Amino acid sequence: MSRNLHWKESDLKNQNNGTKPKKLSKYRNTKVEYDGMKFDSIKEKNYYIELKLRQKAGEIAKIECQVPIYYWSLYETENKDKGFAKRYAYIADFKITYPDGHFEIIDVKGDKKHLTREFKHKRMIIEKLYNVKIKIV
Repeated sequence: MSRNLHWKESDLKNQNNGTKPKKLSKYRNTKVEYDGMKFDSIKEKNYYIELKLRQKAGEIAKIECQVPIYYWSLYETENKDKGFAKRYAYIADFKITYPDGHFEIIDVKGDKKHLTREFKHKRMIIEKLYNVKIKIV
């Protein structure tokens, strides 16, 4: 029994009406826009709404979103005489400042499996380097 396993380009286009299939995000989150800002997930947007309500109540003085925190790493070369430095950035979802001046760095995660090795590594560096605690919600 012989089957025709060859597809014509027109057959492929008819499968999805000529459009590319929508690519799913790495963690299946849905990017959303709210209040003129883009958020990586619905959970992050909802947390922002909660922060805005707390700010309106006077509990929070300032909310900053997508705050970059930079750090440098030094590398040695083979001849050990010369080295180089590379700048890295950790992007915090939120930095909230309270009326008394203290602040919190917050990262919104879906669940524990979203705590990637890279995130854990950057979190450890930032916490030790800047003597801050990154709160995960």
